Amino acid sequence: MSSSSSSRPQQPQRASTSTVQPPAWQAPYHKTADLGYPDFHPPRPGQEEDSMAEAYVKNGYTAKPIVQTDNFTVHEMIHDTWEKADQGVLRQLGDLMSEVALRRERAVPAIGSSTFKFPDRRTFTGPKSQAWFNDLANPAVPLSKLNKIIPHGPKGSELLDMLESNRVPTQRAVWYVCVAGAVEIQNMVRARTSFNPSQYSIELATTVTSYLRKHLDLLVLPRAQTVGGTAIRSTFRSILSEPESRDKWIHKFSYT
Repeated sequence: MSSSSSSRPQQPQRASTSTVQPPAWQAPYHKTADLGYPDFHPPRPGQEEDSMAEAYVKNGYTAKPIVQTDNFTVHEMIHDTWEKADQGVLRQLGDLMSEVALRRERAVPAIGSSTFKFPDRRTFTGPKSQAWFNDLANPAVPLSKLNKIIPHGPKGSELLDMLESNRVPTQRAVWYVCVAGAVEIQNMVRARTSFNPSQYSIELATTVTSYLRKHLDLLVLPRAQTVGGTAIRSTFRSILSEPESRDKWIHKFSYT
């Protein structure tokens, strides 16, 4: 008995059916009704497209339209009905829509007037200017504290070198460039009525491009030298060959 049972082939285990779940951040169509999720259509047992009907096998499955008259409009029917209706009904409908618009306008929170003001720009002494940029590099110092007065700083590639050497975080460096640029544009517009503010953005883009090109030019590639058709060994020294200069170059290029 035991020997015959042991000789029987074992039935393969049936694989469990997996259930596809929507992303955790995806909200359903409805909180209580089972209407599914937007753009999420997992397979379900008993689907019509799973049927092995002869028509589906031969011609494939074609979903039936949910709305039979999806290109039909009742605009003309409603328009004709309203034309024949009492004008008082139309006035009541207009008053209702006006009341809805008025209540919606009252529900919108009031937005106060802007209190933003461009910071003053002053000339600081060396230690005071360095202390200001040290605060700019410190994420613990809020920008609202630095927004009152900004120092006259360098421009062009010197500005990028200064931000990189002081290890100013990228977001705070972009803030300083934007604020300093806005103050510069404001002063230029006051001094010259024909000044085009977009020209400042073009000059800044040119400065950044030239700055990157200058650093790329430091990467000197070795060239083979020949004498009388015979290649000779040459001494090659690149900025990337030394660990200290390599780390400095990579940090500056990545920062820019």
